[in-house]
Amino acid sequence: MRWMMAATAVALASVCLFSAPARAQGEDAFSGTWGFQSEDYGNDDYGAAMSGVAVITPGSSANHYTIKLLAQEVISQREDGQSHLLVARENCTGENTNGQLSVTCTLAEPVDNYEPDTFVLQAVDHDHLGGVLTAASGASVNFNRFR
Repeated sequence: MRWMMAATAVALASVCLFSAPARAQGEDAFSGTWGFQSEDYGNDDYGAAMSGVAVITPGSSANHYTIKLLAQEVISQREDGQSHLLVARENCTGENTNGQLSVTCTLAEPVDNYEPDTFVLQAVDHDHLGGVLTAASGASVNFNRFR
């Protein structure tokens, strides 16, 4: 539980690191500052969950985005119950194809035992994106807009 609280604190503190311009009137559904949380995923040996902050800004061409992501992944060993926290800063690109945002990330700096993330997202409503963390066996993920 302490790991999750620490991860949440890191995510909220990181909003200052990724400060984005205020949301303009008529801005598209994906741009903005988002907090996100995945469902649990893993295998017989471990369980994991991811949370973090993403800042999505329009890219240099239509339907493309530049994304800064701070991800915290809590990994729990099923056998002994020990947990580990991995924190990764990622530089990502996104492409909107027919209302689906495909996100591909690279690590901003190396993190042992951490692979870059990939997502497929859709706008559920103005302040909520839903989708899957494709790098984690399709675990569902929810993004909520910071105000």
